[in-house]
Amino acid sequence: MTVNTQDNNAISSHPGVRPEIMERIRQLRLRDDTVLARLMHDFFCADPEKMYYRELAQVVAFHKTDSKEVLEMSGVFEAFAEEKLNEGILIGTEQGREQGISIGKEQGDKV
Repeated sequence: MTVNTQDNNAISSHPGVRPEIMERIRQLRLRDDTVLARLMHDFFCADPEKMYYRELAQVVAFHKTDSKEVLEMSGVFEAFAEEKLNEGILIGTEQGREQGISIGKEQGDKV
């Protein structure tokens, strides 16, 4: 399996994936010529022309070139991002509330 170094660098900072996981994936891609390594390559590859599995490449090409599909997928990702943002706000609010209660109790005990 010939590996494009530029592709490897591109996956080193994939959003939402911890850096140590991405580093392990990059290392595996550098030395493995297995079905799993090729599939991992295709999942992280943005260019359908560089993918090993034609079936997956065709689906990716369709979703990245058909303007209707691009708009639909953009909407899906925007909805996902908004959902995650709202989840983060709720979690942060709850953590802030818990910290405020804890600080209040500590200050109350000192008085």
